[in-house]
Amino acid sequence: SSTFYSRPSKETICELSTLFKNSNNKPLQTNQLKYMTQKELSEFTDQELLDEAKKMKTFSITNALIIGFLMGIIVYSFAKNSWGLLTLIPLYFIYKLVNDPKNKRNKNLKILLKERNLK
Repeated sequence: SSTFYSRPSKETICELSTLFKNSNNKPLQTNQLKYMTQKELSEFTDQELLDEAKKMKTFSITNALIIGFLMGIIVYSFAKNSWGLLTLIPLYFIYKLVNDPKNKRNKNLKILLKERNLK
């Protein structure tokens, strides 16, 4: 029987882990590798920053609409005098939306745009 996928050897895994090391010479974790692929905001050109700001603006508007909708669900549950899952689930999602890493990136982007005197 033929296999389409073969597991990498231990040597290959060791070679890959030595390729991706952080400043402390320790292998990077998978979440660190994910952020390594994204360009840092300070490395962006002015045009790339403006394009990123456009994307972040639509992200912020969508985020605000979702949070408003979830707040409406919470107000409705208070009006019906029911405190339970109908209230707790939207609160959890609001918390996750507010603490999204993209929100922190958006704040850093605004600071960088102001520093470079871009719109």
